[in-house]
Parts: sequence; structure tokens; C-alpha cells
Amino acid sequence: MHFFSFGNELIAPIQRNLVIHYYRTPTDKLLEKEQLLAQHQVTAWLGLRNNAVHGHYSAYAEQQVELMLQGVRNFISRLPA
Repeated sequence: MHFFSFGNELIAPIQRNLVIHYYRTPTDKLLEKEQLLAQHQVTAWLGLRNNAVHGHYSAYAEQQVELMLQGVRNFISRLPA
């Protein structure tokens, strides 16, 4: 089976009566969920960074910074440039 890319989706064709229908595979749904979670995590890291840059030191704890650094390192190791 051939898969096609359509925007950010990977789709697999099914042909019925000379009409091609496309459906998303379970893997597509899993990847979409993982990307959404990663996007939320990056947004949280940006909020922490912005608090630090603007001097809102009481808005976060040292443990949050340590967790952010671990998360960023893990993120970079999973998704190299």
C-alpha cells in the first residue's frame, strides 16, 4: 500500500468504485497526539523562560527549571535538527 502526504497528514488510499477515499491510520492519530503534547510542553517552557527574563522570579521554583532543562535535553535528543 502506498501512503501519501497531504499537508501534515500521512494518508492511505482505498479505492472503491473508481473513487479514492482517504483515511488516517492509527499511527497518524498517535503522532498527532504526540505532536500536540510536545507543543503544549514547549509552550509551558516558553512561559517559564518569559517569567525568568522579565524578572518574575517568584512565579516559578528551582525544581521547575531543572525539569525544564531535562525536558529540553530530552526533546532535542529525540528530535535532532
